[in-house]
Amino acid sequence: MRKAITLLLFITAHLSTFSQTMLGDGNEWYYMTVGRTDYYYQDGVKDDSHKVWVIGSPLNHYVSYNHLFVKGERDLDGKVYKEIWGENRIYHTMYDWDNTATYVMTPPQYVISMREEGDRVFVSQKEYEGFVASLLPVLYSRDLSLDNIMQRIGNEYVLYDFATEHGDSIIPHVGSRYALLYPQLAGFANHPMSGQNAMVHISRFCRDGQTMMFREAGYYPNPFFPDERKQDLFPAGTRWEEAKIVRSADGTCRTIGTDVYEIGVDTMVNGIFYKTIYKNEELQSLLLRESSGKVWLKTDEFYTDMCLYDFTQFNGTTEPDHVSSEFVRFNPEAFMRMTTTNNLEYLGGYVLDAEWLRPTIQHAILSKSGTAFDYFNDSNGTVVVGLGRVEAIGRNACLLGYLNEAQTSDDGDYEHIYSVRWIEREGRRIFSSDDFNSANDISGLQPSNNQSNIYYNLQGQRTSRPAKGIHIIGGRKVLVK
Repeated sequence: MRKAITLLLFITAHLSTFSQTMLGDGNEWYYMTVGRTDYYYQDGVKDDSHKVWVIGSPLNHYVSYNHLFVKGERDLDGKVYKEIWGENRIYHTMYDWDNTATYVMTPPQYVISMREEGDRVFVSQKEYEGFVASLLPVLYSRDLSLDNIMQRIGNEYVLYDFATEHGDSIIPHVGSRYALLYPQLAGFANHPMSGQNAMVHISRFCRDGQTMMFREAGYYPNPFFPDERKQDLFPAGTRWEEAKIVRSADGTCRTIGTDVYEIGVDTMVNGIFYKTIYKNEELQSLLLRESSGKVWLKTDEFYTDMCLYDFTQFNGTTEPDHVSSEFVRFNPEAFMRMTTTNNLEYLGGYVLDAEWLRPTIQHAILSKSGTAFDYFNDSNGTVVVGLGRVEAIGRNACLLGYLNEAQTSDDGDYEHIYSVRWIEREGRRIFSSDDFNSANDISGLQPSNNQSNIYYNLQGQRTSRPAKGIHIIGGRKVLVK
């Protein structure tokens, strides 16, 4: 099931404690817009034969972050107003297909002025009518004007009146959740960048450099806060070894190689900090980013980061409502191109997908180190909470594996299986597959003498008492619980 773009967590911090001043010096607003387009032009050629329509893919999304802030004062009609400045960061997809995964930045520039008096916020009638000129035709088409939807006092419009009831759309002394500068017009006009298909929400409000409220927006990084990350799962220097195993037609498994991975130093891409990844001491094209229990991976196949792990979904419980992990897969009908008026050509491409499940959480205490872990099984192996995937089937790796497609080896049509042998963090070995398997041994499950009941673990070793996890039995993958 394709995971739709979602806005996840909204945290509002003690709004009643805010100073009763919306336009205080140092106040900042951040709005996030997720928009959609219907098509893009292949190879940058803007004619119908190169128009590619998007089918069932998040590739038609763009993300825009708008930063608004108070900066200075100006005199309008004999009254002192606070200047509002703004800047944008636009995360391009279809708008810049040949240069994807980049932020287009606009420098800070003056937007409009506001004046605050008690519970009211005013704007100059003349300046505001010019500011919203592109949105007024929608009102005129309904035989309306600004005077019909906004209170006007003399030569000013009342943009906000916090003394009156505004419902859920207005945050007192902060502003609109959806359109700071035209709250009354938000219901009449579409976002000017995207037409009908846009979702706009305030993502953050800051006062004197302190974040007072924020709304975390899925796996999209906020480019205005590139340093906002927490290196708690994969700090620099983290190392681990993965065994690569193939299963033959008769069900036997054999290890064909091992790889050692290491997390390197940070690197900045388009204003966002990522961690470099080494495999057998060679720098990889993959990049990793994480923040407070979530891990994202940047790949060559897909335009945006995919969320491999979201351990915040557990919230300290052994029965989470759901757990999801994302991956990319190839879809031969991801796009279509209109070659003629009545002729469509399908184009393949990678799409973002996700697996959703409500797992049964198991608990393990490693016998050698005494470390306690929670873990669960899904269709692609075993995931240890706080570490990652330690057993993987049908992926291209283990901890950082993401392709949910059958893998083939050079010597035939074998399925690849991966297993993490050990993990070292900050110079200390925190996980061992042997220790993990022995901690989760199931003594009650005994194999019979039938050849079809012979168990092999993911290292290709025959086991008489299989532990919980994925095993090979009679040439088939079996999940032992």
